[in-house]
Amino acid sequence: MSRDDTGIIKAGMAIVVSSGCYSDYGFGQVYIALKDFNYMEEAKKCYFEESDKAFAKDGRDMWVCIATEQFEQYLISKGFLGLCDYRQIHIGDYEFFDEDEWKREWRKERGREDVAED
Repeated sequence: MSRDDTGIIKAGMAIVVSSGCYSDYGFGQVYIALKDFNYMEEAKKCYFEESDKAFAKDGRDMWVCIATEQFEQYLISKGFLGLCDYRQIHIGDYEFFDEDEWKREWRKERGREDVAED
């Protein structure tokens, strides 16, 4: 995340919280912002709250790890996010939908059955 990001979220924006990179990249539910807020300010408050809980539980300074779901729940509990309808479109694991079938159909429709396959 760039430190140039102001963190401003406007009411009505669709929001997805993500974390990680490469093979451990993940994202959560799609939410709608219910009111304006600064997610960087709220992230800091969330971290402080979780640190306070860990300290109260263990009586010492603990390493705190905030999961995507925890931050989402924090923002929901503060009235910043609400659920919204959405649909995920998965285009395929390693091919684009039914690519092989469509390629055969495309070749047939275009009269290119005699052209060598890749």
